[in-house]
Amino acid sequence: YYEDLAYVCEYKIMQKTNFELAEISKFENKPLTKGTYRIIWRFQNELNGASIDSCVTTITVKDVIAPTVICGDWEKSGTFAADPLTCKLKAEEIEWLKKPTVEELGVSDNCTTDPAKFTISWNRSGFVGNAGSDVALTSPFDIGTTTITWIVTDESNNSSKCVQTINVEDMTPPIPMCLDLDTFHADDGLCVVSAERVNIKEPRVEEKCSSVLPIGYVRYREVDSDGNPIPDGKDAYSDPYELGDTYIKWLISDAVGNDTFCIQKITVVD
Repeated sequence: YYEDLAYVCEYKIMQKTNFELAEISKFENKPLTKGTYRIIWRFQNELNGASIDSCVTTITVKDVIAPTVICGDWEKSGTFAADPLTCKLKAEEIEWLKKPTVEELGVSDNCTTDPAKFTISWNRSGFVGNAGSDVALTSPFDIGTTTITWIVTDESNNSSKCVQTINVEDMTPPIPMCLDLDTFHADDGLCVVSAERVNIKEPRVEEKCSSVLPIGYVRYREVDSDGNPIPDGKDAYSDPYELGDTYIKWLISDAVGNDTFCIQKITVVD
């Protein structure tokens, strides 16, 4: 007796004259598809056909196996330089950031091979707004780490994921502005010019994406054979400047380790 003709499960009942519970044979060798089956068993006296009892068996077949995917490009990670003006990365600069198709992900499933039975969605970490929208894929990426999680879901709501990781870094050094100072005439009878007259000042620095660390310097008059400054051991702000050329190499770094420098020249004449 089949209550729901949409699902057919065949069985046989072998009745006993002593009215014990019927011995049920196995279902015929026919697999059950997804769904819920209600089978009503009726027991009769085989001598007179009188109804003895009945019971109901409910069988629910569920798909609990997630689809299999081959992530390929959709599990890539990469590190990119932020634009020095906007401190962001344009989405179009990431070649492998694009919507996949079911075929591109090589999706397979235990219950279906029909591509139309799967949905592909995504989620962008840290996105303000709808993280699963087209805008989330095309908006610029801020400095830091962003993940794009691609989700393949089958009809039974089982899902598999692929994750892309996008690292955006500030790779642009600060921009210092060093101007050579005017030529100074030595103080009368001293053959030097005082630090007060030179009035040395740190260079202005332009940095949009990170903070600038305290600026250091090397004061020197000569360089070694490799072109490296030989410090003269004097203070740029308080010690006088002798006749000739003195150089200040300003050392500038930002908070993420981008380094640069610029050089000022102070010339003292008699």
